[in-house]
Amino acid sequence: MRIGAALGYDGLEIAPVTLSDDPTRLSAARKAELRRAATDAGIAITALHYLMRAPAGLSITSADAAQRARSVDVMRALCGLCADLGGAILVHGSPDQRVLTQGDEEDSRKRGARALRPWPTPRARPA
Repeated sequence: MRIGAALGYDGLEIAPVTLSDDPTRLSAARKAELRRAATDAGIAITALHYLMRAPAGLSITSADAAQRARSVDVMRALCGLCADLGGAILVHGSPDQRVLTQGDEEDSRKRGARALRPWPTPRARPA
């Protein structure tokens, strides 16, 4: 983080997979430590990106309903992680997790789009 600040960046996007094999299970203390480290370095954590890499086995386009539901649950948890770290932006990437099934491309697209529809949020959004 210090290198980013030294290079003149105001903020960083963090890939959750770099924090843990399961970033949805980071403790409150660890999240506070990460946010404090960024603040101490003089840089903000602005966003999370490459979201669907951890925990393993995520896909929003899979024909497996349980796998898609688990993936959406993880995305919701990452919304909270982002807010806890001080960020407000989620960049949905991870191309391997949105691969269209050959021969089922249209339904794969529809499943992916449904996974990204607006959700009711149980927590306030950061100001």
